Amino acid sequence: MNINDYISSGILEAYVLGTLSKEEALKVEQLSMQHEEIKEEITSIEIAMENFANAHAKTPPSSLKTSIFNVLENTTTKKASVDTTTIKLNSKVKTAWSWAAASILIAILSSAFGIYSYTKWKGAEDRLVTLELENSVIANQVNFEKEKLENNIQYSTELISMFSDTATAKLKLGAVDTTQNYLAEVLWNKQNSKVFLRINNLPEPPSDKQYQLWALLDGVPVNAGVFDISDRFQSMNLIEGAQAFAVTLEDKGGKPTPNLEAMYLIGML
Repeated sequence: MNINDYISSGILEAYVLGTLSKEEALKVEQLSMQHEEIKEEITSIEIAMENFANAHAKTPPSSLKTSIFNVLENTTTKKASVDTTTIKLNSKVKTAWSWAAASILIAILSSAFGIYSYTKWKGAEDRLVTLELENSVIANQVNFEKEKLENNIQYSTELISMFSDTATAKLKLGAVDTTQNYLAEVLWNKQNSKVFLRINNLPEPPSDKQYQLWALLDGVPVNAGVFDISDRFQSMNLIEGAQAFAVTLEDKGGKPTPNLEAMYLIGML
């Protein structure tokens, strides 16, 4: 039996209650000198039982003491021939008192031991619940990271396929204002209609504005989606046909039709 099993077996509580045999008590005392954990556990049990006893201590009623003295006083007035009876009566009273006191003490110590054991069990249960919650949080985080990694792998595979596909058109979008060096790149696959966009240079938009990509077919703009400034390729809306792509600055969330006065980029296929 290791130290932790020894501590949780109830032997130390029995030692404090004085219910162990001399050999068992001696063994506990030897182990307490060898192991600090056992010594501390014994001290903890003693303090718990002492606190409980103090909290639940009851003073015997004064009437009990008066009744006992009345019995003793009455017996002294009787003849010597009943001295033997008096001695027996006194003995019975003392014995009854001793048993009553012992019963109260045992009840108090038993209750203290029960509360102490329940407290230890409750603490262990709370720690178990905490561990289960921590494990649940870790599992959710692992699943989130796994899903994120799988999405990144799928995205990278799709992007590589776009670059290597001969049906993919690679288009550079230049600044409408020729005094600026705004620049972006568009990948558009004519067969599967997938569109990827990468921003090389655009100014940071105001907090209430957002850039929007448009595909132009026969002069009609088709919404390809809003986007944030990023130097990595972003997946946009599917576009089935296009002759050009353009970028405008719109209200946050995008618009159904472009604001041509706020066009920043354009590129022809």
